[in-house]
Amino acid sequence: MSTIRKSGKFSGIVFITGTGTGVGKSAFTALLLAHLRGQGGRALAMKPFCSGGRGDVRLLQSLQHGELSDAEANPFYYDAPLAPLIAAQQNQGPKVTLREAVLKIQAVKKKCDLLLVEGSGGVLVPLGEDFSVLDLIGALGCSVVIVGQNKLGTINHTMMSFKTIQSIESKEVVCVLIGSKKRDISASSNAFFLSDRIGPDRVFELPFFEGGLGRGRRVKENAKKIKKVLARFCVAAILHVSSIRKTKLVDKKHVDGW
Repeated sequence: MSTIRKSGKFSGIVFITGTGTGVGKSAFTALLLAHLRGQGGRALAMKPFCSGGRGDVRLLQSLQHGELSDAEANPFYYDAPLAPLIAAQQNQGPKVTLREAVLKIQAVKKKCDLLLVEGSGGVLVPLGEDFSVLDLIGALGCSVVIVGQNKLGTINHTMMSFKTIQSIESKEVVCVLIGSKKRDISASSNAFFLSDRIGPDRVFELPFFEGGLGRGRRVKENAKKIKKVLARFCVAAILHVSSIRKTKLVDKKHVDGW
């Protein structure tokens, strides 16, 4: 099991996936990273697979002060804005095995207490010839965050993601709904419905950030504005993170913990 020390610092791995592409995974990962580090936690974040531009990686790197190289924060990059496997098949980036991905994540985890791992798109996005985001989640001892936009359609997308994750094994799953610039009628009831299905204190709402999240200091300022929500989220999502020693067999070889 993960630990929560008397100092309030957490340990383990939290995997942040989404109901799709462009729903706010990077924004939430950055806010959570800023909050944890602002509380004195030894937290780092990485995005193992990134396609079509490294803007998401630069956002995370702006908060980590050179503690990770770009190659550590994003070991697998693809020029084309495609799913990693499709890009690799078109010679737009490396072909990666599940074992290689897990080892890269483990290497970064050794440098911190808590590691945030941002996924690529949704849970069924293909990352390699024989594995998807879901398989990567299953291989790691981690809790999972599903990020979605608080608008019409998020109930379906969030529940599909939740049930898919639960189908591989019992995982601690927390959902985050991020507000849209123009709220629709569903925005006032989505969180209530999902809380009833997923569990009390497992669904959190974040506001829409006018003008965008920004970088560096602006991210930290926005994190402070919602620090109470982020603090409650940390307890719900991180307290029960499983040890990485529960990593499964990958490519017929065991990936050791530490």
